[in-house]
Amino acid sequence: MRIGLLTYFWEDNPGEFFQALATLQALRRVFPEAEVEMPDVRHWDQTGSGLSRRYWLTCPWRNLSLRQRRRRYTEARNCDLSITGPKVVTHDPVVAVREIEARAYDLLVVGSDTTLYLWGDERVQEDLPPLYWLADLPKTPRVMLSSCSHNSRYEKLNPTQREIMTRALKAFSFLAVRDPLTARLLESLGPPNGVPVRISPDPTFSYTVDPAPAQAAMARRRLGRKKPVCGLTVPYFTPFTKELARLLRGYFEIADLTGHYKGCTPVLEIGPYEWSGIFSQFDLHVTTSFHESIFCLKQGTPVFTVEAVPFRFDTQSGKSKAYFLHEEFGLLDRHYFNPHVNQQTPEEVCRRILERWESFDSQAAVKHAQELGQRYMDIVMQMRRTVAGPLGLRD
Repeated sequence: MRIGLLTYFWEDNPGEFFQALATLQALRRVFPEAEVEMPDVRHWDQTGSGLSRRYWLTCPWRNLSLRQRRRRYTEARNCDLSITGPKVVTHDPVVAVREIEARAYDLLVVGSDTTLYLWGDERVQEDLPPLYWLADLPKTPRVMLSSCSHNSRYEKLNPTQREIMTRALKAFSFLAVRDPLTARLLESLGPPNGVPVRISPDPTFSYTVDPAPAQAAMARRRLGRKKPVCGLTVPYFTPFTKELARLLRGYFEIADLTGHYKGCTPVLEIGPYEWSGIFSQFDLHVTTSFHESIFCLKQGTPVFTVEAVPFRFDTQSGKSKAYFLHEEFGLLDRHYFNPHVNQQTPEEVCRRILERWESFDSQAAVKHAQELGQRYMDIVMQMRRTVAGPLGLRD
């Protein structure tokens, strides 16, 4: 039996890497008799480093750090993600579906990240949904596991998109999505009769972190430790984020995972396995990243999430993936900031971080994260029970 996992994996992005790896590991645990692989079918190719172009041009040491990071990600993907060629890069989902069909999988899993998101740019063809909807793929059983549409709304779809996505959705026998926004989209499109839309935790909650690579990476940092260490991942360089970083620098030593901010210690060259445990080395962390928030909570590190730019949340409701994550952990009013919706200043955000970081309940966060990891695995087991009969498997 062969299972194909369709998700993002090719950029040097730790969230992409670990949601792919965690989903792959979960499928292998639940389908021990199967061969599970990730077909190398993509909307687009590697698009960059996460660093702004000005650093490419003016900072040779950043170029070296970037090359080191890219090498580590390439090695990790080659070793651990079971990616199978041939590599196919296409904006056309029809071409992608034809390639996937030729690989003759017994089951297709669309898993995690913003796989259902209508990007609305050069990464997909106009009027066509992303390839992960698997429109016009005959017969092959398919399921969703913790899939996400980001902030795509039914009301924004044109008639062509609605028709294609509604038809594609009818072929899925199991639907587990990552947040209520995605659930609402699928329910508006109309799932198959008798197939509920479940809300699933992110698969990375089920991943077990090895702290050793991060400990080695931080041992090389020149942090004086005269003040508490604050990790910082705010790659969207705006007047708000620049001022927030400056204010935080007055109270903490800053380990800057983006390399943007003056007076901070850059931490740029780390690969995915160093990244996964690095948050346990910080006294607190400030980020825009959904997956960094998850890995902080898994390791009991106080985390404050700032929605730095409007595209990261649904402007109509003010909600996002990170919003629902913090709501799940009971941290919404204390550890989540959206200055675009709530009109918060950098001074207000910094003051609230200073007031709250030391009262964070680390043990409760770790326990809750473990419970969500088990909840995710329970959903994967439910999926197996759903497809066992049609695939001729023992339940």
